[in-house]
Amino acid sequence: MKILSVVPYLMGVRGSNVDHLQLLARLHQKGHDIWALATIFKSDPKHEIVDGVNIFRINPLIYINKIDYGISFPLYTIYKWIKTYKIDYVLGVMEMGTTTLSAAFISALLKKPFILIIQGSVRTIGIWWADIILKLYDLIFSRMITSLSTHIVILSSKLMDRALYIGALRDKICVIPSGIDLKDFTLEANDSIDYKEMIGFSDDVLVIGYCGRLVSLKGISFLIQALAQIKERHKVGLLLIGDGTLRHRLEEEAKSIGLRCKVTGWIERSKLPHYLAAVDVYVSPSLTEGLSISIMEAMAMQKPIVATDVGGTSDLVKDGVNGFLCPPASILPLVNAIKALTDKEKRLKMGIESRKLIERFDWGKIVNRFESLLRSDVAK
Repeated sequence: MKILSVVPYLMGVRGSNVDHLQLLARLHQKGHDIWALATIFKSDPKHEIVDGVNIFRINPLIYINKIDYGISFPLYTIYKWIKTYKIDYVLGVMEMGTTTLSAAFISALLKKPFILIIQGSVRTIGIWWADIILKLYDLIFSRMITSLSTHIVILSSKLMDRALYIGALRDKICVIPSGIDLKDFTLEANDSIDYKEMIGFSDDVLVIGYCGRLVSLKGISFLIQALAQIKERHKVGLLLIGDGTLRHRLEEEAKSIGLRCKVTGWIERSKLPHYLAAVDVYVSPSLTEGLSISIMEAMAMQKPIVATDVGGTSDLVKDGVNGFLCPPASILPLVNAIKALTDKEKRLKMGIESRKLIERFDWGKIVNRFESLLRSDVAK
């Protein structure tokens, strides 16, 4: 089967983008030919082959730095690829993407089956004019995309309301979660001491970790404000694995309260387990999520999780079992949850539960479900 995936960004940022690349790579391993079209993010190459996936990137017509988003309408490019490579199926990632809108329209024009993959919950940026634009986009274009879709895949049943809000019909919706390759996250637990020292924290520091984009939607400022209270009685440090438009502001926020903060920038995926090994408590303070691949990776590394209860996060974090759930955009619940995990024995116990809970999300099981969905339409 020949598959074209259209996604706003691929590889330039972490989270759902890397997760989608893993899905494409596993479909390639099962014998499918895969192409991906994305928008260039900063220094990304225009073409590369990653794990068998042919990735092509185009320059956005407009790049809005303040909200970290590129706008493009590659109608002719998508049309040309579908015709030239005789594409059987088109995937569109993120209902808010202008590239996704283009893919849905051209797929319908050429009568090719189209799957929309909804990765996040309610969309908000926190900038009034941007939020108004997103609201209007939902009311018009997101609904247009769902009407043109053969299927709508959501990563969690918790995203059902989001899908229905943008006009998806229930009989088109199916739940297929993200997956994780567990064998990539198998470092010995006692390695964490070495890795903690390697990144500049002493063994007696409680390292709070986060991995992903450093943007307003991720709520990292709330985490820093929570740590400002915790550091009064506990020796804590913050490890931010990632990069983004708020990097320097967050570094200044941490510095202003005397919090030791290490920001890695984007790292090679193979090195991620080494950094996660240094983390004592993984925190996801996000304001919106789908099914967080970063939380899944931390769970695979046997880390206790503190996370905001948004999107499908409660599918991963069982409150009081492998971590704690907190309301979004709040500080005191984060403080209380992290304080509870200053107890080393509790951290170890919850970390073991994290690993047990994540095993049902193994990629081998997930990709088979996705492939079955594709084959059902091509057979028709």
